[in-house]
Amino acid sequence: MFRLGSVVFYLIEKRGPARLVRLVKIVGGDYGFQLESGVFWKISEITPGGVADPAGLQVGDRVVRVNGVDVFPIPSARILRQLMNARDEDVKLVVQSKE
Repeated sequence: MFRLGSVVFYLIEKRGPARLVRLVKIVGGDYGFQLESGVFWKISEITPGGVADPAGLQVGDRVVRVNGVDVFPIPSARILRQLMNARDEDVKLVVQSKE
């Protein structure tokens, strides 16, 4: 179990501490990462030199929150819409890395 603000998360597998990553999309670009869905949303690919690269996202990071909204148990289509509809603005992800 870990606490982020007033929210308590229960972990199924051991993960590192949660961290906030802020991504600012370049006009007409994307965020520079690919998501893999399953039981959890995980970063499956980082575009070298893309927005996510210098922000510190890593392949295997688990996405816990998107813009302050818990990812689980939100349907995957809603999460993708949130990311895709964030036109030319920043997105705040709370992620956890594997220890």
